[in-house]
Amino acid sequence: SAKRATDFVNELLNEYQVQNIEDNSRQLKETIEFIEIQLEKEKIELSQAESELELFRSQNLLFNIEKKVEQINKQKDDLQIELLSVTRKNKIFNSIKESLLRGESISTTSFDDTVLNDLIKQLEEQRSLQQELSAKYTPKHKVMILLAEKIKGLEDNIIKNVKNISVSFNESINSLETQISELDKEILRLPKLALELARLERLFDLKESVYKALLIKYNDST
Repeated sequence: SAKRATDFVNELLNEYQVQNIEDNSRQLKETIEFIEIQLEKEKIELSQAESELELFRSQNLLFNIEKKVEQINKQKDDLQIELLSVTRKNKIFNSIKESLLRGESISTTSFDDTVLNDLIKQLEEQRSLQQELSAKYTPKHKVMILLAEKIKGLEDNIIKNVKNISVSFNESINSLETQISELDKEILRLPKLALELARLERLFDLKESVYKALLIKYNDST
């Protein structure tokens, strides 16, 4: 506090003056020199305290702890909503995944993926055409061979897409869970950070008060 700083400065000067009881003019000169030295020292320490405080604030963004908690919780809520959505889609996907890998027919409305649905639709159309043409051509006919190759290509593409989607879902879920976990840790760290911020603020306030008190004494002496 300002009173504490003033008391500290007075004590400092009294101690110095007790050690230098000589004629008034010499004592005054030495007192001014002593205050100048202390002023320079306190100015450096004040600057260091201010730099430490600003660095801590910039690194931890703790100008307002309550607002920070509110921001973290908002981020966490958004991530949890996204995680629920991705998890729901993944469950739907897993329910049809094995059927897709076996090349079985499924409804294109079962899963919301434009590319995969388009491939499934094409496969159904080619299989339907294959069944229709099997009444006219033998399996070794050029038309049937080309159709079988096209169907095989579509089946391979579907399997490839299914595997890619599965990997993508797992990566998304892991990423979202990691982000939520990090936010939980950040909230737990806030009390410690708040204490450190309070310590640095008190140190800065004290250094500032001491410097101002010394400055007043210096102006009074000169």
